[in-house]
Amino acid sequence: MEGNVYHSQLRERSPPPPLADFRDYAILVRSQTTPFVLLVPELLENVLSWLPRADLARAARVSRTWCKYALEFLWRKIPHYWCLFNLYSPLRAHRTTSNPVRQVIVKYRARPSTNQSLSPMNRQATTFWGFRDVSQEGGRWDVLESYARRVREIEACTEVYSRELYDHMFAKIGDPSEHPTLLPNLRTLSLSVTSDAYNPVEELWIAPPTLRVLRMHIGEGVRSTRVQDILENFASVPLNSLTRVEFSTPLNRPRTTFPEDLSIARAWFLGTARETLVELDVAVFPMERREVQEMGVFPVLKRVRMMQRGTYLDLEGFFGAIGSSFPSLQSLHLTLDGAIKEEVSVALAKGMKCRDLRKFHVDCRWWKRVTEEDVIHFGEQWPLLEEFCLYQFYYASEDATPFAMLEVFARVWGKTLREIVLRFDTSVPLPDISSIGFRFDRLDTLFVGQTDLDKDGIEEVAKFLVTICHPGSLDIVSLVGNGESFYRWGLVQDRRWRLLRALALDK
Repeated sequence: MEGNVYHSQLRERSPPPPLADFRDYAILVRSQTTPFVLLVPELLENVLSWLPRADLARAARVSRTWCKYALEFLWRKIPHYWCLFNLYSPLRAHRTTSNPVRQVIVKYRARPSTNQSLSPMNRQATTFWGFRDVSQEGGRWDVLESYARRVREIEACTEVYSRELYDHMFAKIGDPSEHPTLLPNLRTLSLSVTSDAYNPVEELWIAPPTLRVLRMHIGEGVRSTRVQDILENFASVPLNSLTRVEFSTPLNRPRTTFPEDLSIARAWFLGTARETLVELDVAVFPMERREVQEMGVFPVLKRVRMMQRGTYLDLEGFFGAIGSSFPSLQSLHLTLDGAIKEEVSVALAKGMKCRDLRKFHVDCRWWKRVTEEDVIHFGEQWPLLEEFCLYQFYYASEDATPFAMLEVFARVWGKTLREIVLRFDTSVPLPDISSIGFRFDRLDTLFVGQTDLDKDGIEEVAKFLVTICHPGSLDIVSLVGNGESFYRWGLVQDRRWRLLRALALDK
């Protein structure tokens, strides 16, 4: 009898009464054809989370129960704003040879743009989207709002929209105090600036104060003033929950094309999230010591990727600014200016004092060979280091680090180090095996790059690695373009395994 009651209620598409215990679930299941596991909300969410978008769209048409959860996953991540605007009113494509005058929203009010000139890209014929036929009172605003609440992430924003669409949507949003954002639950925004066409982020309230991840891709041919305008627009929103910021550019775009005026906009923008930012990638904006100091102190920032610009005289101060601005830094990926040709290890050891640093990645054009004093100084400043990666663009035979320096690395970071990326000199004699008193407990990757290896040194290097490394897995990585040395390093890894197996059998 109870099963018939539940069955009739489901047919009327009304929620069933609360179930007392597991036996009530059994009664409900007998009246349904849906498997029991797909009626439990937690299990249903787990199943739907693995489905692609096409299957989620089909699952949303199974029942109202499935529709509720399937739409949450289907609209959690959308590719562009077109999906939302088309819900409000059907869109159609237009062709134009001019760019509509934009209206930038800053500090909860509209102001005319200070830069109305058209770039060569915008003077060409452009395809933009506009409403097919909608009046000021038309459109399905309630439908758009219901779906906009489900959006958590936007992948890319490359479409161009008409001036009329922006004006109509802005009139619908109304007072920002009543409608603070079009996407109230947005957490991740990937902004792709591929041209000088104006973006919905600037025209409408897209980014909420609760935004956590912001990725901005700056395409080739985009003017620096456009980047500055976008940063100023974001700075007007109190992004007090932002934890991750990434900027990227095409590989073929010179990183030095951005003027110094961007430092003010960048510092203003990052200042709104100074207390919450955990990861920062500003490698597309080469910075000097003064610019790092203008960014202020980030107390919880742990991962930084940046590029240095300047001369050797400012290098020690640059590293000092990193240490003072990011006191909790755990991962640093730094690209040094190609003009630096002097030794930088001393300035690095004296300047940057980050006790919590775990990952150290440096790309540079010139670097003197790493000495025992350098490693000891680094160990005093970074006692918990796990990855030591030094990429050198140009090498000289006298700049390669002796392979025996691994013993010093083991003495300083034997308990913590897991990865070493460095070019070595294997022609320097290795120490006697019996005299080695330190070893790595966690080292699993040794990237030797273009390190040359003589045929007669394979056996000696393999025995040295057996002694100084733990008996577990160790990946020795060499570049394919290294000629015969690439295959010899493979023989070293194979020989090391054979020696370890022989030692295991002897025991």
